[in-house]
Amino acid sequence: MKFVLFCALALWPEAGFTSKEGVLTIQKFRLESSGIGTSGPVVVEGHRDDKGKFQSIRVQAFGKTLALDTSIIAQINDQANGVQISYEHGYRSVGGRTIYLVFSKGFTSEVKAKLVLSIDESGKTEIVKH
Repeated sequence: MKFVLFCALALWPEAGFTSKEGVLTIQKFRLESSGIGTSGPVVVEGHRDDKGKFQSIRVQAFGKTLALDTSIIAQINDQANGVQISYEHGYRSVGGRTIYLVFSKGFTSEVKAKLVLSIDESGKTEIVKH
């Protein structure tokens, strides 16, 4: 019986292989939100060069436009295939209103890597989670 099973598997070429999900990286993106509460409208856009490196990411929020610093952009995973935006009203004493950007690399089964950025209404940008 073992011999028959072995022969069946050996002669059936797809038996030892399974489909594998691959990362489709983001070349260019633009996210727009009319906002919630006191956030006002939010627009986030960016693009990569031909080598897969993000070249620019701009955030329009709180009536201002901010281009992210290249030192922050360089830390975003080259294979990021997800971008999320969220908002926190916040307290003025700790920066006030804040937009969060989440860049992630993941699959249907799990997120493998993520970088969370915060941008407060003064324009201060920092990496919250890497």
